[in-house]
Amino acid sequence: MDTAIILFAKMVIIFGFVFSLNFWLRKTNSVFPVIIYWVLGVIFVLVVSFGIFEWLYTLLLFDADNFVFDKQGIGSMSSLTSLAFYIFLGVKFLKRKK
Repeated sequence: MDTAIILFAKMVIIFGFVFSLNFWLRKTNSVFPVIIYWVLGVIFVLVVSFGIFEWLYTLLLFDADNFVFDKQGIGSMSSLTSLAFYIFLGVKFLKRKK
């Protein structure tokens, strides 16, 4: 139960951060929300999503005997997935209207 609460809180942090910056961008059409996303998003999106993906991959794929799915392999997959997620959210939701 504690894990579900922590995962829910992490997801609220990620999507709350992105959607609040998206709202600010739509309201002002300024470049500041985009800059803030790429700077502070490293903490609020990249690091938090890394924790979520690492927990998910550990739960689903962890195998101590397999080279790809051991702890280091799962950490590598989680970092690549969270980096792709960070870039996807930044490009998809934070587009300035012209």
